[in-house]
Amino acid sequence: MSMNIRSLGCLVAIVVLSVSGLDQTWAREEIKFKGVVDILNIKVVKATGKKAGKKKKRKKGKKASIRKGQKAIEIVFNVNPDVPKGAVLQFELEYRGLPFGQPKSYKFKSENRSNLKLSWTPNSRLPVDEYRLWTRMPLALQSGSVKKAIKKNTKAWPEKDEPWVWYYLDKPFQIGTPEDAAIEKEEIKKYFHESCDKFVELNGEFIDLCDSVEAGEKFVSGGSLSTEELSEAVIAWMKKMAAIQKSNAGYRQQEPGLYSKSEKAHYLLKTLGQMVAKRCYRQKLKGTLLKYKLGMKDLKLVGVEGFDSGYRGRTQVQDLQRKYEDLAELTGFIEDLEGEEESDEETAG
Repeated sequence: MSMNIRSLGCLVAIVVLSVSGLDQTWAREEIKFKGVVDILNIKVVKATGKKAGKKKKRKKGKKASIRKGQKAIEIVFNVNPDVPKGAVLQFELEYRGLPFGQPKSYKFKSENRSNLKLSWTPNSRLPVDEYRLWTRMPLALQSGSVKKAIKKNTKAWPEKDEPWVWYYLDKPFQIGTPEDAAIEKEEIKKYFHESCDKFVELNGEFIDLCDSVEAGEKFVSGGSLSTEELSEAVIAWMKKMAAIQKSNAGYRQQEPGLYSKSEKAHYLLKTLGQMVAKRCYRQKLKGTLLKYKLGMKDLKLVGVEGFDSGYRGRTQVQDLQRKYEDLAELTGFIEDLEGEEESDEETAG
């Protein structure tokens, strides 16, 4: 039951008729062309090749490194009889209703149209889940002779339907096993636990810095505060905070699949970072300076790329704690925290 995704009316008709048990063939009359290929089989295997190490500039034509645990997709298919020889076809993954990763191009140059094989190792890591495929034949990618052949055969390839996208609704396939899913869940949990703890650590570091300044233990001589030394310390702290915030922001590009599984948690993590930055930089620091009858303008601070203190809500200790606990509960590391508390109680006892 492969179908042109544009024929939404056709999809509705098929769904309705499948429920009633009536003949479904009339619904296909709305489809003016066949898919560029007929998918026979999709198999997921472990990718093979050079293991990924440090990123180096790749020479043209050289294969990309294989990441640990990366999967390859092996597709067996027949090519539509109306597809001209030499045509460039594209295969694309769908994940959670959206295109995932870069399409894979395949040039049809064989006399044989049956049981052709494509082995495809997507650049992006494939998280454990269900996937489907799309295919298309973009006119812009075709040679002059192929374009000419396509344009001659308007019955098979109506111009209005270019690039002749086909969605394989009836051919879902699974990436990963239940064991892989459990490992992936632990990885996500660990990432958020460690990221949250980094913010907690930086919050404590800045509070300790300001407390020591207020107590006259750092950067103070004869009751006078050295704004230059304090400025240097604050900027150093801002750079550490910015590094973590930028790293978290880059997760979406590095792990698009895992990001989509934990999008709400990433939003909360970004918010927690903003809250810590605001509490320390905009609130605690101002209070410390007031003790010496100084203001932010008296410090020699510079902007730090990636430093984000743009949170507009409250940032009291209880607000930070609540946000931390929300993240812990959402991503599962709250169980680790509860285990740590029990261990502390046993030790104290």
